[in-house]
Amino acid sequence: MTRAVAILALIATAVAAVQTWRVERTQARAEAAEAMVSAYEEAARMRRDQDARQAALRAEAQAMDHELAQGEGADAPLSDYLSGAAGRLWP
Repeated sequence: MTRAVAILALIATAVAAVQTWRVERTQARAEAAEAMVSAYEEAARMRRDQDARQAALRAEAQAMDHELAQGEGADAPLSDYLSGAAGRLWP
């Protein structure tokens, strides 16, 4: 009887050790996944910030284009030098 109890205790200890190892491994995987999600969230935030800056730059450039096209003297002829430069800036 004592031998059977000892064997059952040994088996229970082994099962508990395996389960503990599996839980620790699962926790490590969960922590790694959380770290990846945090990294992706940071990358998405950085991308949104960059997109907002690009949109602001585009709007500023469009406003300048509009101002130059509609301003006084916009229809005046340019010198060859300025005409070439303008052609490269505003194709």
